[in-house]
Amino acid sequence: MKKIHSKRSYIYGFDKVVKTKNETHKTNNEATRPSQTTRPFSRAVPKTEILIDSKTLNDIHGRNNENASDIKTFNNINSIQVKPIQEINSNQENNTEKIEAKQDTHVTEKKEIIPINNDQKSVKWAWSHGEEKKEENTIQEASTDHLTSVLGNMKVEIEDVGNRYDDSDDSDDWNTDLEDDFKAPAVIYDSTGSDEYRRLCKKYGVIPVSYLLRHLHEPAIVMKHHGLGPKGAVPLAYALLNNTKVERLVVADNYIKEDGAKALAEMLQENMYIRELNIADNFIGTEGANAFAKTLLFNTTLRTLIIKGNHITDRNAAAFAGALRANTTLSYLDLSHNEFGELGAISLANGIADNGNLDVMDLSWNSIRGRGGVALAKSLKVNTTLVSLNIAWNGISDIGAFALAKFLRKNTTLQRLDISNNRIGEMGAIKLGKCLAVNNALIQFKISTNPIGNKGVEAILSGTKNNEVLKTLGLEEITVSRKVHDEIEELMEVRNIKIFHGGKGGYQKPMKQVTPMELLDEFVKLNKWRLIDIFFRLDKDKSGDLSKDELKCGLKDTGLEMSSKQLDVLMDYLDKNKDNKIQYRQLIEGKFLLVKERRLSARLSRSRSASINQQLKLAERAT
Repeated sequence: MKKIHSKRSYIYGFDKVVKTKNETHKTNNEATRPSQTTRPFSRAVPKTEILIDSKTLNDIHGRNNENASDIKTFNNINSIQVKPIQEINSNQENNTEKIEAKQDTHVTEKKEIIPINNDQKSVKWAWSHGEEKKEENTIQEASTDHLTSVLGNMKVEIEDVGNRYDDSDDSDDWNTDLEDDFKAPAVIYDSTGSDEYRRLCKKYGVIPVSYLLRHLHEPAIVMKHHGLGPKGAVPLAYALLNNTKVERLVVADNYIKEDGAKALAEMLQENMYIRELNIADNFIGTEGANAFAKTLLFNTTLRTLIIKGNHITDRNAAAFAGALRANTTLSYLDLSHNEFGELGAISLANGIADNGNLDVMDLSWNSIRGRGGVALAKSLKVNTTLVSLNIAWNGISDIGAFALAKFLRKNTTLQRLDISNNRIGEMGAIKLGKCLAVNNALIQFKISTNPIGNKGVEAILSGTKNNEVLKTLGLEEITVSRKVHDEIEELMEVRNIKIFHGGKGGYQKPMKQVTPMELLDEFVKLNKWRLIDIFFRLDKDKSGDLSKDELKCGLKDTGLEMSSKQLDVLMDYLDKNKDNKIQYRQLIEGKFLLVKERRLSARLSRSRSASINQQLKLAERAT
């Protein structure tokens, strides 16, 4: 049998039909409807049918044992429908009427309806709890019993359907026009996500940001200081999930916290159009930072990530280090103004060393000390892509400067280095000056706001004279002498280089306060006197002791002037018994105490120098 396109479900190889219960009322109403031109298996009356063959139908009627002529008579029926019914009423005999012919729109002649003979009249059966009720006597009781055993306690109707089903093989009509009848409604794709944003704002009880709705179709959205908060960031993230327009998103200082950061991070795992994200100063904390570190493992389009000022600590450093190892597209990472320490710097240094795509790294304004500076310097030996490194305002000290000076000799890619305000002294500056003389990659070097002094500045200038690549040198907020200032001006005239200098900022060593006793001792040494000589000069009344007035007037007569405050300090220093009088013995004791203090100060200075030298040796071993 050839497949005829229809909405009916049927089984191949069968030529009889079993109707479903729902089709009973439709069939009864066909006679009352106006005649329509339809084709075989037209979809005008959708039906679900199961085809059974003649043998099965005869088996149901118990006809398989009859003679061949009876079987032939039953097989002349083109198709028989067996369908469940709700009840059998007195009008069941109307089902034996002839089926009206339907007009064909493509054929002018009407098809002749084949009259139904006695063998094709419908026979209706009904069972209720196994009891049979025979409506007509055209079928034997044996077939009734057999049909009962096959179909069970059902209410069915066997009805002739004539030749309404075309089983011929010469039908080429395979098109049922299903596409025209079941056209899906046109769906307008929202490439901006504005509709989703409005819906989610209503869901979360947030007022939609009109600025965002106006700019969702533009390549850049700059929303600084809008006060989005965590609830406002979640609808924004879902709106950008399928957005294909925005490439730059700036949501700095919006207090989105951990929840908003997680939503934006998950969005970036799906969105492949945003290339720059700025979420600075949003208090995202540890969980938010870990979410963005995880995003860097999957995102392949983000080029710039600014995540500064978010209270990120050493606990997040390992996650970012792993992201730097895996990510191959990020070129700009700003982690400044956070809370990374030495351990965090060591972890990040390992990630920088293994990264092969990062161009700019900003770690300024953290708490990175000596060992962290050594680790970052060591990463420059391996990394071959980093162009700019900013570790200003940390505190790497001379140890970090020493390591930088060693590894910058071998680095050929780093072009901009900022180590301003890192407690670098003269020794670190001298080492860096020697490094500048041989480095051929740096074009911008800043060492501003460091207590390097005149000798440190002179060492930097000496290295700069031999470096033809360096174009910008930062020496701001470093106090220098007039001679060093003239050297700076001369170098700028000789070479095409910009040197920024001037100011009194940076860490300045406190000036040593000269005590009044030291002033008196220096004055005595300068005039080549002895203490007993100065004492008798001051003791005008020859009483053997000096009052405050005698001390002040006598020092003024000798040429040493002291203020009232300095005289009070000197009296307190010498007058141990608090009688407001100074004896020669007390003057000798004050001199001895001054010498003792000077020796102790020298010893501390030597100890401090030895400690610094030891730290530098340890830095050399570590590098």
